[in-house]
Amino acid sequence: MPLSFPLQHAYVALGKSCGPGLVDQAAAVIQSHRLYDATLKRALELETVAQLGAIATMQTKPNELLQTMTIQTVNRFEHLHADIYLLDESGKTLVLSASAGEAAHLVPNIPVDDPNCLVAEVLRTGQGMISTNLSRYAEFVLPLIEAGAQSSLAVPLIAGEKTLGV
Repeated sequence: MPLSFPLQHAYVALGKSCGPGLVDQAAAVIQSHRLYDATLKRALELETVAQLGAIATMQTKPNELLQTMTIQTVNRFEHLHADIYLLDESGKTLVLSASAGEAAHLVPNIPVDDPNCLVAEVLRTGQGMISTNLSRYAEFVLPLIEAGAQSSLAVPLIAGEKTLGV
């Protein structure tokens, strides 16, 4: 933070520098504002999660619940797109069960063994993944890339010991 004075400052005239102390104070104020903003953002996200939980308890039909959660996730967290894929009974295909946002309903079915699909990879590994290189999965996410997506997050849907989808 550059500081300029129209006249010679008294501290400079006395051969003392006020710079380091002032810089430390400014840094502390800036850090305090950043922490406040981060805390406020986190509080709003937690409030949103609580509201989504309340919405979920009111839904009685599973398909409506999935679609509502997908729409609310896109809207409340300002995501470009969200999908929910559930594993079919054969365990070989992920079926699009809910979709919202830009380029919704991209791929209706995904083979679990597809090596070029982030969603299939997450199902196979059981671990959430973040991709900042969407070109690796371009076959599945090209419309999202065209809509401006730069990264993607996929997490497994797990109940007990069983993975239900992504």
